[in-house]
Formats: sequence, structure tokens, C-alpha cells
Amino acid sequence: MINDKKVLAVVTARANSQGLPGKNYKDLLGTPLFAWSVMSAIRSHHVDAVIISSNCEHVKKISLKLISEINDESDTRFKDLVRCKNVNFLQRPDEYATGISKNEDSLIHAYNYAKEHLGIDADIIVNLQPTSPIRDNEGSHLIDECLEKMDNEKADSLFTASVHTPFYFKVVDGVVTAEWDYKNRPMRQEIAAEEFLWHDDGNVYITSVPLLLSERCRLGGKMSVYELTHAQSLQIDTEEDFKIIEGFLKEEVSRYRI
Repeated sequence: MINDKKVLAVVTARANSQGLPGKNYKDLLGTPLFAWSVMSAIRSHHVDAVIISSNCEHVKKISLKLISEINDESDTRFKDLVRCKNVNFLQRPDEYATGISKNEDSLIHAYNYAKEHLGIDADIIVNLQPTSPIRDNEGSHLIDECLEKMDNEKADSLFTASVHTPFYFKVVDGVVTAEWDYKNRPMRQEIAAEEFLWHDDGNVYITSVPLLLSERCRLGGKMSVYELTHAQSLQIDTEEDFKIIEGFLKEEVSRYRI
């Protein structure tokens, strides 16, 4: 049962983004981007602790202020939102924060820190990337739904994904090649369920600790997949992405609140 397991949520927010500099702390409707992930984690019914893993001084400064506010009993903004107040900033070593560093290194670093300094020997790691801020709306909590699905299916790992028709092409050395029979394109309703493709959109990753430590990979063993809405599948890598998500959230602010 999921409630018998310790769950650690890790928000990975390194410095020096290439596509959109400073995106992890860029203001999104009055809240730094990475804080949207923190707020989703602290609403969870199953998360026991949250770690913000970063080598960015801006993220650190904002994190420490946010942690103070979350733990301030007089701050009524969080009164009805927070279920997990065990929120911590963790300085990520530079070797785990390069452009080619694996996220798994920072997850293991966070797991070891929680075990040694927070007294939490996690069974499950939830990895949240700041670039996917759209998770929860009224009556729906994505992290909890993913944790419960993984538990019900007795899976070792889970990832969120959007579903797409298999009409894909590749361009290799300037040559366009179809990955499907483009001369006999079927209607969507004629496509068998197993032919649809699932795109890993990076919103939520969940990994059992034994798998993470043995394989040093977020995914493996028996995998489960949680289907995202189109909005939840949106990621921020460029200024254009940021404007699209900002525009969506402005229209849906009553439903997608933090």
C-alpha cells in the first residue's frame, strides 16, 4: 500500500539553462517557475518530504524564503494548501549540475541526504521538473494519481506521457523517411490501441529506490504510464513555450491555482 511507504519528492532545478536562461526561477504569474512544482508536491497526500535540488543561487534564495513562509503558521496563504511541510533546499554539487549530467545523480544525492540528515529512508522518489508547471486542477492531483496508479499496478517506475498517432517521419542525411505506411493513411478511429505512441513529456517520474540505486535510472523494471492531458504535456524550453503556458494559465487561473 502506498501509505505504508516513504515518498520523497525531488524538484530538480539546476542553473545555466541553455534554451531559456534563468527559466527555473523566471516569474510565471507572480510565482517563480520551480515553485509551481514545489507547491504541487506539498499538496500531496502521500509525499513525506520535498527537496529542492539546485546549484543556482537565485533558486536557493527563493527556496529559503518559500520554506520560511510555508512553515510560518501565521501565513494564511498556505493554511489550506499544505499537507507536507518538510521542505528543504539541497545544494547540488557542480558535477551533478552540468548540461550533460544525469538527473539520476541528483536524485540519488537527494535520497542519501534525506536518509542521513532528515531521517527519511525513502521507498519511492518522485522527480518533478520545473519545466512542466501544469499538474493540478480542481478535483485532480497529478502526483497522487500517479503514485496510486503505480502502487495499484505494482510497478517499479512510472512516467507521464501524452498519446499520439503513429504518423512519424525521420530525416537522416537530408532524406525524409516515413515510419508508417503513408500511402495508406488510416483514419484515427481505425488505428489499433497498441499502435498509438506514448511520448515521455517529463512532467512526473516516479521510481522505486531499489531500482534507482541498482540501475541508476529513473525508469525500468515493470513500468507504468500515466496519460496526460494536452495542457499537462506542455513543457518550457523556450521563450515561446513560456508565453504559451503563461497564456493558458491566465485563461485557466481559476482551475489551475497554486
